[in-house]
Amino acid sequence: CPPACRSGIPVWHSEGKTAKQGESMTDKITDAQYRAADGVNWSRLKIIRESPLHYQMKPDRPDTAALGMLRAVHAIVLEPENFDQDFAVFEGRRDKRSRSYQEFLEEHEGKTILNPKELHEATQIASSVCLNRHAEKLLEHANAETEIPLFWQDPPTGINCKAKIDLAIIEDGKATLIDLKTVQTLEPKQIARDVVKWGYHGQLAHYAEALKHARGVEVVAVGLLCVEGTAPHDVGLFIFD
Repeated sequence: CPPACRSGIPVWHSEGKTAKQGESMTDKITDAQYRAADGVNWSRLKIIRESPLHYQMKPDRPDTAALGMLRAVHAIVLEPENFDQDFAVFEGRRDKRSRSYQEFLEEHEGKTILNPKELHEATQIASSVCLNRHAEKLLEHANAETEIPLFWQDPPTGINCKAKIDLAIIEDGKATLIDLKTVQTLEPKQIARDVVKWGYHGQLAHYAEALKHARGVEVVAVGLLCVEGTAPHDVGLFIFD
């Protein structure tokens, strides 16, 4: 397990795995269980920006080592106490023809498999986030909840939806919603272009719907906590107007 960014973090509970509106459940699910659960998430929903036909026909994005490393960054920053539950590190070559690797996969079924280099890189990026004063203030807030899996039914369509929120500070039924992003640069104009290119505004709107329908919480502020993916891994907090 990598060094934790924080200590004494409670395991936060969220709404249930089924998509019945208003139904709640307090089990903490694994990352693999969340990804396998029924529901349209933002990664799928954003394809409709291309066209409805693309949404219907385009296959889901395949998992990659790079995506696994980014998930590791999130885990180290947001829920380090669950890292060993969702990740395992394989020292050798990840060759599915190798008997040793096949046995390792069987032993760690459902987990994201990292190599030592990826774990080191994820830890370096995550450490920069945790050392940032703005990030620390958010993460250590008394009402902060992290990695919140939410499931709900969209009222107008009846479609089952899901979201996994990075960070929400919830007080008196109102929330500040923050998403952690790995970026190339913190230059504000480039961040603005990234928001449009990758649809981050739509993602945050999807998360706001999740909190509204699954928890009855109104989102009053949203932002991005951004960290550079390459050294020196500078960190910036961008709050949307």
